[in-house]
Amino acid sequence: MKKHHEFLDDMAKFVGLCVIAVIVVGLLIGLVYGLLGYLSDNGRRLLATALIFAVPGAYLMGWQYAKSHRAGIERGLDLKLGGRERIQQAGAQRMPSVTQPMPTPAQRFDDLLPKVQSAVIVQRSDNDNSPIEL
Repeated sequence: MKKHHEFLDDMAKFVGLCVIAVIVVGLLIGLVYGLLGYLSDNGRRLLATALIFAVPGAYLMGWQYAKSHRAGIERGLDLKLGGRERIQQAGAQRMPSVTQPMPTPAQRFDDLLPKVQSAVIVQRSDNDNSPIEL
């Protein structure tokens, strides 16, 4: 039953997003259509000229972004593979003769806690041997 409810929730989210997208796109189309009605012939020519240069410009910007993103992913993979090889080489150089048992959590995190061996009791003595009053 739980999966059925999750599926219905996911479908409701998807339908909601689709409705919002249709409304936003419709408003944009209506805005452009309304503005084109108020433009003169020179304004339409200017808008068409701007769109001619804007579409390839947007394509080139996206292409450059994709190239840089791909280069970053390749660099990350190179670093991961290089690190894995270095770890394997370091492990091959120093092989322990006896495997040590896994430390308990108390032993692993013991270095994080302060080391207190024993409490130090300091006794104060007065000359007249009277108790100390607070």
